[in-house]
Amino acid sequence: MNSLSGKNVTRVCLKLPPKVQSQGLWKRFSSFNYNWLEFSLPRFELTIALIFIMTQSLHSILKRFGFPLFTSQLLVGLLLSPAILSKQIMDKMMTEETY
Repeated sequence: MNSLSGKNVTRVCLKLPPKVQSQGLWKRFSSFNYNWLEFSLPRFELTIALIFIMTQSLHSILKRFGFPLFTSQLLVGLLLSPAILSKQIMDKMMTEETY
C-alpha cells in the first residue's frame, strides 16, 4: 500500500479483457508463436481431462482390491494438490486467478 496524502491506496493491475477462449488448435498450426495454453478455458479443460483420466486409471487398478470409486477420486485429488505437486507444475496447470 502506498500512502497518498494520508490515505491508503491499493493498486490493482488487471489484464482486461481476460483471455478465456482461445482461437483453437488450428491457429497453432498456422502460427508458431501462438500458445493456446495462455487461455484459461483450454487449460481448465485439460485439467478436467487429466483428473478424469487419472481417476479412471487408478480406479481400474484399485477396484480389483475392492476399493470404491470415491477412494480413487480422493487419492487423485491428493496427488494433484499443491501439497504433493511442486509450484512449477501447479503454475503450468492453473492460472494465478484460480489460487
